Amino acid sequence: MCILVGALLITVMSVARMPNTEFPMTGKFLILGVRAEMADAQTIKVLQQLEVQCQSCMQECMLTEGEGLVDVQGAGLLSCPHCGEHQAVSRARFEQFLQMTVRKA
Repeated sequence: MCILVGALLITVMSVARMPNTEFPMTGKFLILGVRAEMADAQTIKVLQQLEVQCQSCMQECMLTEGEGLVDVQGAGLLSCPHCGEHQAVSRARFEQFLQMTVRKA
């Protein structure tokens, strides 16, 4: 994993799945993986892809922009493609997930 800090920052961080016990539930979705463009080592610039498990239908799915994920300033809007369940999740929660993963590596 490389994070470039500077004026030309276009760095992508890809994070592997973590066990369910490592990250608390967001409510309607369990976050299993996060892929994001980072502004610096701790701050997400753009959410690109999420691996989640919907707690309504228990299906695991990959969410991307326009396919169940809407990245808005300060949050991600998640929507299950299987059952339509949806929820907004604070970007801080995704950043917490990434920091937990970095500490484990």
